[in-house]
Amino acid sequence: MIKKLSIFVLAVVLVMSSLLLPNTAFAATSSSTISKNLDAYVTACTANRNFHGSVLVAKDGKILLSKGYGMADFDKGIRNKNTTRFGVGSVSKQFTAMAIMQLFEKGKLKLDDKLSKYYKNIKGSESITIHHLLTHSSGIVDFSDLLEYVTTGNSIKSVDDLIKIIKDKPLNFKPGTKYQYCNAGYVILTGIIEKVSGLKYENYLSKYIFKPLGMKDSGVFIARNTNCLKGTTGYTGFLDVTPVYDDFALYTSYGAGAIYSTVEDLYKWSQALYTEKLLKKKNLDLMFKGHMKINSTYSYGYGFVINSSPYGQQIFHNGATLSYTSYLTRYTDKKLTIIVLSNNRPLSIVINSLADISFGKAVSAPEALKVADIDKSVYENYKGEYFMDDGSKLTVTSDSNHLYVQPQGQGKFEMFPLSSQSFFLRSEESYIDFISNNGIVTGLVLKRLGLQMKANKSGVEQPEKTIVPVDQKILDSYVGQYDIMPQANGISIFITTENGHLYAQIATTDKKTTYYEHKIFAESENLFLAKDKDVQISFVKNEKGEVSKIILKQSGVSTDCIKVK
Repeated sequence: MIKKLSIFVLAVVLVMSSLLLPNTAFAATSSSTISKNLDAYVTACTANRNFHGSVLVAKDGKILLSKGYGMADFDKGIRNKNTTRFGVGSVSKQFTAMAIMQLFEKGKLKLDDKLSKYYKNIKGSESITIHHLLTHSSGIVDFSDLLEYVTTGNSIKSVDDLIKIIKDKPLNFKPGTKYQYCNAGYVILTGIIEKVSGLKYENYLSKYIFKPLGMKDSGVFIARNTNCLKGTTGYTGFLDVTPVYDDFALYTSYGAGAIYSTVEDLYKWSQALYTEKLLKKKNLDLMFKGHMKINSTYSYGYGFVINSSPYGQQIFHNGATLSYTSYLTRYTDKKLTIIVLSNNRPLSIVINSLADISFGKAVSAPEALKVADIDKSVYENYKGEYFMDDGSKLTVTSDSNHLYVQPQGQGKFEMFPLSSQSFFLRSEESYIDFISNNGIVTGLVLKRLGLQMKANKSGVEQPEKTIVPVDQKILDSYVGQYDIMPQANGISIFITTENGHLYAQIATTDKKTTYYEHKIFAESENLFLAKDKDVQISFVKNEKGEVSKIILKQSGVSTDCIKVK
């Protein structure tokens, strides 16, 4: 169903996962059965999670699935195919990185070239290298974080127009000292490609990448129209969706996210990365090397995220604009490629499930979300205001037959019952479970984008937390600075002790901005809680018995924070 645009925004972290309810489990070993199971799984996602897009899965050079699902355009009745074109968002970055590496291989630039060689007017350019731009370690302010980017709007006609927005901004950190995802860096790389090659970015990719690989349905958005998509319309929503005209994001992201392609074309690209068609192996290896640590699991190469997965090395990137989502992953040790492109955001497919099915593992398909017939009188108990850790408020209201949730500053969204305590939204894939203690509703848990976020009900006494004494020497060993990665680059947790108590401060690394500061209480020797916030801090020791990190659990979300001081 298509409805008026409504976006339920309560989190900023995009997690490539989804909540599934148990249904038929797929498990197989033969390639033909695996192909059927892959198709059955995506078909279930289409029917029960409103997926619209194209999927290609290939293993050992054999395509197991290449098919379109759902609608490319509802109004025109156009269905998605395996040749449907989609905006691929940040998957574009690997092509930009390839272009830079080709120019490097030809001796036309060096990876340690200073940015000042190409753009002297950018603040800090004398200390930033091409390597820093490729690995998101330049410290440059991202234009997508700035109000000027949005207000400039249609006046952005070139890479230089975007550079004007960030050129005078001070660096966020010393180049090369940390990872911080930055679209601006890849826009600057676009300009460098054009300066060095003498070609427009789109012409360079066409001549040296797309045409040599036969990628006839791939290109770069270069005009403010959607003719290059051949009838594909982007949407946002969940069971109810609305069209989004994504011109601004598509035409102003250049080498950071302006490419369109198909699953068939991206498979040609993926296969070429196993060869030397575009680049010699030693330079490909440089692209796939984890140059900058994102966290204890992930690293960033040149245009790719590198991960050690249960199936061996995983090299991938995802992308998202206002209405298109994309995911291209290669399990190189197993020669498995998974490509998912969608004209709906968010993506309602669990990528890991496609990998599991491909290796013959059992995976549960999503069931249809069925509205339960419940006693509507329970709605009265749920009415009230609920506050999250950051102070944001959810207001729950009801009438005789309907229950609504209203995020602060937004409109109301109807909730539909899965049971008397669990609800879902049609406007976005979000689920809300109400929490009760001795028959009294004390809070709720919002499940969205793979995250679980707790909110406490205002005016209701929360259950007490147990407090135990901890020796001062142990408390002293916890004192230090712990960097939060990758969810919050440039933000740290500072642990201090005073008068036999620990204190936790979440602030920018330079301590200029503080987001949270509270006394924390011990539930055990290494587990501490904040009494008035849904926050848990667990101290973890290494093999030498030294505290090496903390695990921050906030609203049900766990994050590793590495001790740096």
